[in-house]
Amino acid sequence: MVSALNCFGLAIGCVDIIGALFFELMIIFMLCQRKGHRTTTEEEQSTDVTTFRGNRVSARLLWIYLFILNVWIAISMLMLAGIILHKPQLMLVWLIWCFGGMIFDVVLFFYGSWSYCRAMSLRR
Repeated sequence: MVSALNCFGLAIGCVDIIGALFFELMIIFMLCQRKGHRTTTEEEQSTDVTTFRGNRVSARLLWIYLFILNVWIAISMLMLAGIILHKPQLMLVWLIWCFGGMIFDVVLFFYGSWSYCRAMSLRR
């Protein structure tokens, strides 16, 4: 018999995996749209990928993000296995990963917003 809490955890795990796969498909699409090497003087420009807003993102960063998404899928599968097999140790790995991601996102958000505001104030 599966409790409501276990079903909720399974739903969270499945949504995590579906979301990560969706973002992976977006990244693969952006990488496939990358044009071939142009004959420019800067090698760095030929490895950039143009996003849907026209910003340029390094293809290396997209590959790193793709790797992190695959790790996220593996961690989510560990959580699902922990729920199905009634092994809370496996779910602890998922909770630690989520906590680390939350800390990273908060630090990145505050640093990003601080640097953006600083850049805007320097522009004036």
